[in-house]
Amino acid sequence: MAPSTGMAHHVSWCTYNRVLGENNKHLHKIVQVMVEVLSKGNELIEPAAAHRMVTLLKQMQQALPADVFQSFFAQLEPAAQANLQGVLQG
Repeated sequence: MAPSTGMAHHVSWCTYNRVLGENNKHLHKIVQVMVEVLSKGNELIEPAAAHRMVTLLKQMQQALPADVFQSFFAQLEPAAQANLQGVLQG
């Protein structure tokens, strides 16, 4: 028997909260991982998945307060900062 839509939504929301952490405290780590994966090109990710990751990063940049996104950026190594800038401008 398939779970109800409400149950599936609840499970999805719980997983989302666990991944991001309380008050999105893990979000900067997720950004770091995304930038690292994207920096490896097709070595670690297929082009379609890379495109989705880039789209998510751009959406985060637009949706989050500038100081929050800037704090993520500041926590990256210089090479990763350059990669992220390239991704967001590309």
